[in-house]
Amino acid sequence: AKNLRAEIEGHQKEARAAAAQAADGRSKAESMEAKLNAGVGLTSRDLVALQADIESVRTAVGQAEDRELQALDSAESAESQLQKLRARAEEVAAEGKAEGQRRQEEAARLDGEHAQLVEQTTAKLAELPAEAASIIRSSGIGVLAAGACGACGAALSGVQADAVRNAERTWAFQCEDCEGLIVQA
Repeated sequence: AKNLRAEIEGHQKEARAAAAQAADGRSKAESMEAKLNAGVGLTSRDLVALQADIESVRTAVGQAEDRELQALDSAESAESQLQKLRARAEEVAAEGKAEGQRRQEEAARLDGEHAQLVEQTTAKLAELPAEAASIIRSSGIGVLAAGACGACGAALSGVQADAVRNAERTWAFQCEDCEGLIVQA
């Protein structure tokens, strides 16, 4: 955006300079035409030279006017690009704001779910024997998954894995590595 603003200012400055040059040229051509029309004290050679000078000044004026128009067109094009960039920036800002709002809502929802789970876990821990609750609080609890502790991921020894598989679903075992409770799903 800064580059476009600088480009716009450059084109506008160029257009002003060309406009001033064209105005100076027109003024000079008008004074030369007035001198030509008066014809006082001029020889035919002077009149021909003056006509050539007037034509030369008019050509320079036309070129200056063309440069002014080109600079104005370029400034307008750059201004259009800048407006498009501003519009896109506003869209992105609105999208970012909406995404931030969505994230806040999701965070609030997850916080609510977390609080609910903590409440449920606390209630379940209160139902367990004191020793089991103490182990869970200190080491955690894991579900048996593919012969490994769900809390730490360590593979159970063959004897312990067999004992867990053959036990009733209500039994829990303590992991030899992390000392967390292992339950069957």
